[in-house]
Amino acid sequence: MAGRQSLPALLRQAGRFALSGGLATGVHLGIMAAAVHAGLPGLAATVLGAAFGALANYVLQYTYTFNARISHARAIRRYSLTAAAAMLINALMFYALHDGARLPVATAQALTTGGLAMTHFLLYRKVVFHE
Repeated sequence: MAGRQSLPALLRQAGRFALSGGLATGVHLGIMAAAVHAGLPGLAATVLGAAFGALANYVLQYTYTFNARISHARAIRRYSLTAAAAMLINALMFYALHDGARLPVATAQALTTGGLAMTHFLLYRKVVFHE
């Protein structure tokens, strides 16, 4: 069918998504760790880290993963909405796991990040960077 990716192409794109997301997650976690070390509470630190991670992620996903051809103006509007929703979900999941379930900061964030990954791939592929 026209417009459909082959399975190998889809798997390559998923690999690029994972690499880009991994790098952006590194930015998120690095900022978060620095903020916790500086005395910020875990929830504030994860929100700050997520904001910087989202910026790094946009650049990597637009250029490397999806090789987007839509305008930045259009992609940024779409990305901003999905990133805002993801940051809210990140904060809620983290809060439930860290403050509610009393999991350590790193464990709560790892579970939260893993839980959001597939949703991000599908949203970016079908909505954000889709022409």
